[in-house]
Amino acid sequence: MKEALFRLGIISLVSISGAAILLVALRTLGFTQIYSPVRHPLAERDFILIAKGGALGSAPSHTALAFDQALEIYPNSVLEATIQRTADGEWVLFEHQKLELQTDGAGRVGNHTLAELKNLNAGHYYQDPNSGQFQHRDLGLQLMTLDEFLDRYPEQEFVLNVEMRYPFMVSELIGKLSDRSLDGRVIIRSPYSHVLREIKKHYPRWLYKTDPATLFRASIMGSLYIESVSNIWTDIVLTTLGEGEGDISNRMLSEIKRRKKILILDEDKNFSALSDSLSDHIQGVATSRPDLALEYFADRLEDTGGPLSKEVD
Repeated sequence: MKEALFRLGIISLVSISGAAILLVALRTLGFTQIYSPVRHPLAERDFILIAKGGALGSAPSHTALAFDQALEIYPNSVLEATIQRTADGEWVLFEHQKLELQTDGAGRVGNHTLAELKNLNAGHYYQDPNSGQFQHRDLGLQLMTLDEFLDRYPEQEFVLNVEMRYPFMVSELIGKLSDRSLDGRVIIRSPYSHVLREIKKHYPRWLYKTDPATLFRASIMGSLYIESVSNIWTDIVLTTLGEGEGDISNRMLSEIKRRKKILILDEDKNFSALSDSLSDHIQGVATSRPDLALEYFADRLEDTGGPLSKEVD
């Protein structure tokens, strides 16, 4: 019995030692990889301000008014829009799963035609954060189509948040964007890695944000001290605040920096909770409140002009 336990102990010790040696070897091998900086006009900025859905402190999300006001706050804002497909194959800007969260309609975007969606009031349930009033109901705000968005801001940089995952929809979107000259101006974001990879096949010069699943796997590898071999293949990594330290460990922050990725903070208003260590790592902020972000990061944002949008209709 003692001999059996002794042999079992030896086997366990050898197995653990072998696993430790393997992890050290993988970690060392990963650190031999040399990375080049992201080559893209946006990567040349000292700090990037991404306005998610526009300026939600003064206008309903994803409306022309919200985007226009984001550019008034900071002309070099990168405009982020979530796009969804309608029942008749058109593409509109809308961030919610249900229309009743913002409009006077009901149901999902994908269950309605573009004509039906254009009849909705895009500011119906927007409550002004300062006055508490529903003062945008009488402005005639409509949901924007992707074409209207791209035409309205022909020189602006932007983020397209692609939340659908079905291959035929992704193929339709790729075909729709093929007629546009967008190199140097676009970042693609999606919760689905296969969507990012498929679009990247067609547009390799665009920037891509890491999907949550890929970042989660990388974080697990970081906890095993083998972050150096994690598969972070995209250009941009997004982090959120967690008690001021973010949802990415310091080890992963160092690895992201070593790989010369662009780290963006995703936060709307609690900027005062940002720690010095995380602040030193981030190269931009994605927020629905560009007014608050500009106030907090004023010293890091370039005080330069940018392409202004047309006046609000």
